[in-house]
Amino acid sequence: MKLYHDTSQKLEILKRNQAGPKKGRKAPEGDCLNAVYFTPKFGFALAMGSLPEGHTKVDNEENKITFENPELFDLERDVFIYEIDSEDIPKSKLRKVDETQYAVDMDEVAPRQEYLAKAGEILKYYELVNWKGKELNAELKLK
Repeated sequence: MKLYHDTSQKLEILKRNQAGPKKGRKAPEGDCLNAVYFTPKFGFALAMGSLPEGHTKVDNEENKITFENPELFDLERDVFIYEIDSEDIPKSKLRKVDETQYAVDMDEVAPRQEYLAKAGEILKYYELVNWKGKELNAELKLK
């Protein structure tokens, strides 16, 4: 299975990172692992790498995103998406956290593939509910 990791910077190797809850929030038990996180959904990885500062609600069932700070969303922000194949990871090192997250318990993971995208490409996957450019949602989806 292909898995994807997002970041705002170009990397050669993906490194373990201690996940933590957003400021003022409590994370679900087992959700803050010291691991390299991946998702099986390219669109979700793109969304995570595109999010502005602040709390964001991602509704994967309705494919909608609501920003705390919609004025900070930048269509032109670079997002790097790194792809691995789960078959390349020892089964003992790969943990399914939930439907959108897998954690790899390794210090470093070398990606197979790299994609460079713009944050605005999330409009192919999600409707941005309260974004100031909301009127562009339909127009950009058509492209």
